[in-house]
Amino acid sequence: MNRFCIDVNDYLDENRIEDLAEISSEFSPEFVKMAEIPLTEDLEKLPNDAFALILIDNGKILRKYACNSPEMTILNTELLSKTAKNLPEEIVKTAAYYLSKMCYDFKYEEGFKKLAGLAYKEKPSRTVEVEKINKVSYAVKQDSIVTEKNAWALPDKKKYPLTTEEEVNQAIEYFDVYGDQLKQAEKLAYAINTAGAARNFKISIDPDRHKVASYASLNMNKLANDVELHIGLRQKLTNEQYAELYGELKEKTAEYDTNPLAFADILTKLDTQAGLAHHWGGLVDDPIYCCLDKIKTSSVTIDGRNISMSNIQTIVEHEKVGDYLDHYTLKELQSLDGLEVFTSLPYPVREELYKLL
Repeated sequence: MNRFCIDVNDYLDENRIEDLAEISSEFSPEFVKMAEIPLTEDLEKLPNDAFALILIDNGKILRKYACNSPEMTILNTELLSKTAKNLPEEIVKTAAYYLSKMCYDFKYEEGFKKLAGLAYKEKPSRTVEVEKINKVSYAVKQDSIVTEKNAWALPDKKKYPLTTEEEVNQAIEYFDVYGDQLKQAEKLAYAINTAGAARNFKISIDPDRHKVASYASLNMNKLANDVELHIGLRQKLTNEQYAELYGELKEKTAEYDTNPLAFADILTKLDTQAGLAHHWGGLVDDPIYCCLDKIKTSSVTIDGRNISMSNIQTIVEHEKVGDYLDHYTLKELQSLDGLEVFTSLPYPVREELYKLL
């Protein structure tokens, strides 16, 4: 994870000219002609505040996302907005914060709006240490996009294909037997991708039989309410030294309420050091399952039918759903309370929605 190709100058160094050309094609020829990209020696002369991000990688200082001119600010803003889904959250949020400030200063309103949802709300340090980037969160981010051309449970490794209905069913069964042998980040990515492929093939996953359903329904933005109970169990299973460390970790749960993946990363390391990792799936639940909040329910029986969140997603994505539901209701259906929202709909509306499955 120590080598990122993230800003305009990185793309030039990597000779990814076509990618840059595609971004530049959105602007007028006059803009492209004016957009002088500084050379490495010119960048070295700029102060730190001329960059939106400073990476510390094994003691080496790397200054990224130059925003010393309107043109560089615009190019790096467009590049970040297009690649944010593939980069670590810490890099995206920090760079977006400082780039958005420069977009405002240079009156690039469109860029300011694009970065608003990506940036930290409060002013962060401009410096990000590569070693402190949440590896679990980053791995999930890398692996969690499944497309028709890249349908794998673990796309980064091109393992466990999901291109046919038979392969999806095999992946579901495989996770039941061998899921606990996967790394923490891989386990979550595998479940999310497999569940997504199951929706594409309209395969219903029984949460009472298959682990994939349990892991795919975890909330990556909310720390589990019972995480302290899981830590307490670990304290009873280890020696005094590690019991004290688990106790210290328990006191920090409030700090990670909306960042459970970071907490899971810490718990993973502590479990490994304490010798409890080999008990995952047995005496203790693994850190991912312990730390991420569980969505209330995976399915509900109504009108003589079993409706799951997968079914809800199929309905929401149907091209005709707008004939029956407004934008607000569609948004509510995709929330953690989606099944409750569905059951509250009038029966005639539900009858029409069943036809979309």
